[in-house]
Amino acid sequence: MYTLCRKLDQLRIPLGELNRRHFSRIDAKEIELKEQLQSIQEQLQQNPTSLLLQESEKKILKDYNQQ
Repeated sequence: MYTLCRKLDQLRIPLGELNRRHFSRIDAKEIELKEQLQSIQEQLQQNPTSLLLQESEKKILKDYNQQ
C-alpha cells in the first residue's frame, strides 16, 4: 500500500502540468474558435466559391469539434 501511495504521489506533479498545458483556458479557446468560424462562414456567404475559405472552414470545424 505504501508503494502505491508513493507512486501516485510522484504522478501528481506531471499530471498537474499535463492538465494545465492541455486543458487550461478551454472556454476561451472555444469562444475564439467559434468567432473564427462565424467570421469565415460570413465570408463564405459573400464568396461561396472560394476554395481557401472552404478549407479554412473545414479546418476550424475540425479543431472546434476536437474540443
